Amino acid sequence: MAKRVLLFFILMLGSLACFAQKQPVDSYANNADFNDASAGTPGSRDNAKLLAIMPVRKSTSFANYVAAKTAKVDYATLLQDIDKLRLNKQIGSAAGASGITNLVSNVAAPALIGLGVEYGSILQSTTGNTTTLRANLLGVSRMLLGAEQFPYCPVIDQAGCTTASRWARRFSGNVSFENVNDTTATGTAVPATTATPTAVDLFGNGFRMASWGARFDITANDPSDPGYISRFQQAIDTLRGSHTPADLAASVEGLFGNADIQPIYLAWQTETLAILQAAPQSEFKQKLGQQLDVLIEKLAAISPDFYTKVATLRRASQNYLSERDDLLQAIQSHKFSVEYTNLHSQNQPSTSNVRVIFSHQPTAAPILLTANAALTWYNSLPAGTSASRLRDVQFAGQFDRRLGVIPNLGNAVMTLAGYYQWMKEDALITIGPGNVAPGSGILLPGTAATLLGTKGNIGVVQGRLTLPINNTIKIPISVTWANRKELINESDTRGQVGVTLDLDSLFR
Repeated sequence: MAKRVLLFFILMLGSLACFAQKQPVDSYANNADFNDASAGTPGSRDNAKLLAIMPVRKSTSFANYVAAKTAKVDYATLLQDIDKLRLNKQIGSAAGASGITNLVSNVAAPALIGLGVEYGSILQSTTGNTTTLRANLLGVSRMLLGAEQFPYCPVIDQAGCTTASRWARRFSGNVSFENVNDTTATGTAVPATTATPTAVDLFGNGFRMASWGARFDITANDPSDPGYISRFQQAIDTLRGSHTPADLAASVEGLFGNADIQPIYLAWQTETLAILQAAPQSEFKQKLGQQLDVLIEKLAAISPDFYTKVATLRRASQNYLSERDDLLQAIQSHKFSVEYTNLHSQNQPSTSNVRVIFSHQPTAAPILLTANAALTWYNSLPAGTSASRLRDVQFAGQFDRRLGVIPNLGNAVMTLAGYYQWMKEDALITIGPGNVAPGSGILLPGTAATLLGTKGNIGVVQGRLTLPINNTIKIPISVTWANRKELINESDTRGQVGVTLDLDSLFR
């Protein structure tokens, strides 16, 4: 068992190499002309199609290549760029909820609406789907009123950023529904009565509400909060004034028309056409990138003006990434939230859970650390039960690492998590009189009983890989191992998969 879990972690770490890092040449090659030029076998490519991707024909693409990134420096763009790189959003069910696949709750909730569909649970014996809907108080209110979701206050819409709206942004709610497909029948001993005991379905079957909850952000966890305005403004002031790729494109066009530069460019073009003509298709893009680097050096050496613009663009690109990463670190560091969840597990008394959530990004590197501490108690004890109202105590931690870019999709995320739960006493279940306690053969005289041997320690470890479909849809795939379940004292290993939708990206 341990070997299988270890193998999964090794495969996840090895998957780093499977995700192609997005290179500057990708922006140059992102057009139909490039696809046409690279098609075909070496030595038989159409020279006219190769000429169509030369810098003299693709001056803007060449400028984008030099810049490595088109840095449109404004508040909206910078906010969108930061939001899609965040690792601290909770879309699916809260940790500890019935049917949950997450071991740890993240510190931030969607600013509008999030939807998570997860399959199976590790702590409870459910194998159906759990669907969770999360909604932000301010976001839903603005949607119902037809107002703009993110008015970028107070830069654009000071009137829309009242104290009340700032506090409303910190409140969100969630509700989870489960569709349990498998049932478990218990109770086979015949009691000393004339009646035959009814088989008890501990885990349920059908569509039902599993939990509901509310969350409050103790700190400002959303990047659109006005508290970050000064930081955004400083970043924008730092980045503005740089030359844009359009400026460089005009400069390139002017250079290519210079009589002194034309012979050098034409010689480079002849050399490049020969190299691309002979390049295998798998190396075509790489060879093109190498030749573009050669051309940049030649043009920079010939024209001091071009060299200045290239240097300025490179600094602007590096500064943009540095400012963006500094802002992202501030938005994800030392953040707190608290979440209340009311759980309605099948054939168990309803419980309440309060969870304190903390997140921190220790460096500018794409790493996030998250910690949870929680208490669960019974909302009420069944008649005749002398158990404590305190059900369990939970602690959990999680490590998230943003991986390389999957071309045209986004960043994959690797997660490693650990979870510990201390069951103070044997768990309570609620089943009708005249049935048999699961695994004991004891006839129950009333409607409640304790499951024998379920108190004690529960330990869980999980590895997860989250694959982006786009900025809105993501697919988490995980493998989880637990030393036991809440109601059954036996270990379990599960593979789980889900789908999450974050509507924030559609409105920002």
